[in-house]
Amino acid sequence: MVGDSADSPPGWLTEIDLETAELFDVRPIIAAGGDPRASVMMLADRVPPNGALVLIAPFDPVPLRRLLAGRGFDGFAEETEDGAWRVIFHRAASARGASAEKPPLPEDAPACPCWRADDGLHLDVRGITPPDPMVAILKTLEKNPPALIVHHDRDPVYLYPELSERGWTAKTIAAPADEIRLEITRKEP
Repeated sequence: MVGDSADSPPGWLTEIDLETAELFDVRPIIAAGGDPRASVMMLADRVPPNGALVLIAPFDPVPLRRLLAGRGFDGFAEETEDGAWRVIFHRAASARGASAEKPPLPEDAPACPCWRADDGLHLDVRGITPPDPMVAILKTLEKNPPALIVHHDRDPVYLYPELSERGWTAKTIAAPADEIRLEITRKEP
């Protein structure tokens, strides 16, 4: 199951050889303020059927696990003794696109400034580290606002597939030069 936690190791975990899995520690990239997702996606594309990719991260990257689930990967995350997270992604031999299950979003969304204006509900996710901006946006959309205006400091390219899957669409709107501003609304039927 994609959403497995340390409490319930999945059966496929015993069937893969972790010694041959690609290992990628994303902590230095995140500590430097970077986003490792593009590198992770390139590595994931190279994983053969029945193969695995192991990430070491400073947190459980739920949005990334959801993204890779859409590409046919199962995932298992466990916190290690040193406080890091080891996330194992497994590409099933019969993977044909999206897995049936995705890990749930964390219960608590990060605290971000939020306010109402004439053009809709505003959410400012600037200055917070991934995956918190995506989690905050998706949790806010669970309240089903007519429009959500997101103030972001980078183009959230991994957010767009999640929005589409949930029936939302985003467009870039006018903003100061140091900001990406998105208007997120429900897709037209």
